Amino acid sequence: MWIFRTTFLACLTYIVGLYSKLFLAKILKHWRCCNYC
Repeated sequence: MWIFRTTFLACLTYIVGLYSKLFLAKILKHWRCCNYC
């Protein structure tokens, strides 16, 4: 059962990291656009 748990946690960490990267990219893009304006 602990193997499933570690795999789940690893997947969760990966997904969270992916989403935070996308989110940060979005914010940076928006911020750059605002600076241009």
